[in-house]
Amino acid sequence: MPSASSAPSASSRSSSPLAGAWLRGIAVNPSAGPGVQLRLLRSAVRAAWEPLCEHGDLPQAVVEAVLAHPSPQVRGAFARNHRADPAHRGRLARDPDALVRARLAGGPRPRSDQVVPLPDDALMTLLTAEDGPGDDPLVTADEIRQELAFSGQIPRRSRTG
Repeated sequence: MPSASSAPSASSRSSSPLAGAWLRGIAVNPSAGPGVQLRLLRSAVRAAWEPLCEHGDLPQAVVEAVLAHPSPQVRGAFARNHRADPAHRGRLARDPDALVRARLAGGPRPRSDQVVPLPDDALMTLLTAEDGPGDDPLVTADEIRQELAFSGQIPRRSRTG
């Protein structure tokens, strides 16, 4: 087991493939506690962001840090976390970044036949959103609605009728 002194330095974290693999391994380690997970959200350890946020079973303190994180990469990865409570993921329906909202609308990864729907308020936010001035032109509100329609996150009771 590596000792604390054998951990990669901040300068080597971004340049070493081995250090990146090491950080990704820690990010998905179920024994990594909240303190470790919160440290992995720092900008010097970007290699850990996606595996931690997209695949991790995160405690409440880490979920709150992820939802408030300044990087859309972190929030977008969490938007696809299949282990996350849909109520937590649903809070991203009002995210300022359209790509984060699109990832939320696309649903959790890996895809499953039994997707737990997002909360009604999150669905309404995504389904009724309009494009506005200053919005990201790469993803429109209509494209986000299309992602949501194919994701399985809209309950059947809402689709009939």
